[in-house]
Amino acid sequence: MTSAYSYLPVLRGLGYTGKLIFENNGFGPPDQARQAMLDAKPHVDPCADALMYPGTRHIGDILRSLYPNKPIFSVFNPVDPAMFGYLPSRNNPDRPVLAWVGRLEPNKNWRDFLRIGAEVAKLLPRVHLWMFRIRNWPGRVKRKRWSVLLRNWVWPAGSRTTPAFPTG
Repeated sequence: MTSAYSYLPVLRGLGYTGKLIFENNGFGPPDQARQAMLDAKPHVDPCADALMYPGTRHIGDILRSLYPNKPIFSVFNPVDPAMFGYLPSRNNPDRPVLAWVGRLEPNKNWRDFLRIGAEVAKLLPRVHLWMFRIRNWPGRVKRKRWSVLLRNWVWPAGSRTTPAFPTG
């Protein structure tokens, strides 16, 4: 299973003959998602045996229109939040981590993460806020706005002024 549609022909070219499922996840709002799926079609059509998506209505509509002869599966979020909780780290037992992973795009929830993180930091001043971003870092002007946002909103004066979070 893969979201990286350009790898589908590579896997087939390497001799893989098993089932390949194209997982469509995170292609953005409807217009961007449609374009991404059109771009993916030459790779997906001849190589994928089935398609899977996370239950987003516009993604399902696009997939059904572009791939009428492929099996399409909608998968709901399988994560049970009751099964997860905070476990202190042996390395930093007094420094809980609140983390976010994703792309810095308008339709993603990174702004919500920063808002929530700012509130959590008021209650737990020692919390670490980590953001792991997919490498689509915007241009210099947006990076400057990002720095100002972090400095003024999440780490105001008298709090943390030099946030350090890992990126990936």
